[in-house]
Amino acid sequence: MDSGRDGRTVRHGGSFYHFRTVEQATGFYRGILEGKSVESCRQRWRPSLVQVAVAPRALPAAGSRHAGSELI
Repeated sequence: MDSGRDGRTVRHGGSFYHFRTVEQATGFYRGILEGKSVESCRQRWRPSLVQVAVAPRALPAAGSRHAGSELI
């Protein structure tokens, strides 16, 4: 999985975890590298902000009809 740390921010799985101190970010990142779960690392190191990655939504194909999309 794509992971990295830059100062007080850790990127893992497309999400960003922001910490108050470099030490917190380092501990969180080290835990991830050691194979610990993201949830256990979050409980231990307490990020101050989490920006969760969201998968892009698929757009309906042109001309397709979905319930509730009919024009009256």
